[in-house]
Amino acid sequence: MSQTAAETLGYLQQNLLLSLVVALVVGFLASKTVTHWERSNILVYFVIGILGSFLGQFGVRYTGVQDILDQVSNMALLFDFVIAYLGSFVVAAYAPPEEAATTKPMVMEAWASLRPMMVRRVLSRLRPGR
Repeated sequence: MSQTAAETLGYLQQNLLLSLVVALVVGFLASKTVTHWERSNILVYFVIGILGSFLGQFGVRYTGVQDILDQVSNMALLFDFVIAYLGSFVVAAYAPPEEAATTKPMVMEAWASLRPMMVRRVLSRLRPGR
């Protein structure tokens, strides 16, 4: 896992300017998708975008999808953008339960019933012997 994280950081550092621009754009888009156009700060967009870009690239490399994406290298920028947006959406959508409960009670009820299943599934994939 640490090797995958190092590989992901290396990729983002290798394309630093592109990574920063994509992070800012997807951070803005993901934040606005989640918060329904409330006002925010450019620093928040940037942090969400950077964390989301790392999360997305890490997930792609960890699951082995990167090998498939390398076969269509002429669309790498598009895939980088989509992967970064998905990761940023996850980062932007994650909020403390108290804050999230005040915004969408019905969504929080569904999330409360779905979350334990998702956590168990992720843990079972990470620790297959258990």
